[in-house]
Amino acid sequence: MKDQPSILICDDHQLFSQGLKEVIKQHIPGAEITITENYSDCISRLKTTETNVFICDIKIGNENGLDLISKHIELLESTTIIVLSGLYENYLLRKAQFIGVHYFLKKEAGVSELLSAINGENQNRLIHQFENEHEFNASEFLSKKEKEIIKLVIDGFQSKEIAEKLFISKTTVDTHRRNIHRKLNTTNSGDLIRLVYERIITL
Repeated sequence: MKDQPSILICDDHQLFSQGLKEVIKQHIPGAEITITENYSDCISRLKTTETNVFICDIKIGNENGLDLISKHIELLESTTIIVLSGLYENYLLRKAQFIGVHYFLKKEAGVSELLSAINGENQNRLIHQFENEHEFNASEFLSKKEKEIIKLVIDGFQSKEIAEKLFISKTTVDTHRRNIHRKLNTTNSGDLIRLVYERIITL
């Protein structure tokens, strides 16, 4: 990394990202730091600006930071990739490993830990453990009932219809669906279909 690293922060919480910028500036005065607050601006910056360090949240509005990294990994080929998030599920850690993230830090991480990541130290924190996509599967984080509900969602059934088929209340179905999205970091049925198609989950 050059003496004055170019750092791109992508986070939709302005107060947090501005505070993060100030913290980095205090310890690395020469750093060139750019903040983006949405998916499209972030991609535009990556395409037009040399970036040594990319710091990204998982939730960027309605978009997914891990998907951003995965889809545009060619733009990050020579970049230290740091996920800095309030979400810290095992599934997300393993997905981060799979797509090539170098560091996965909690938002409450200490300054020294963040600076260590920016400086590229101890990059074996997240070791790529999966030989190919078919070996990476999130099904272990889902209950039997959750898998049944995902199957019915993919088949096009609504919560009320699912409740009738499984002999449970609609409220229970909605609770299961919220838990599914939380575990898999998804927001809608289309996301679930994609995960099944890509064999990230098997039913």
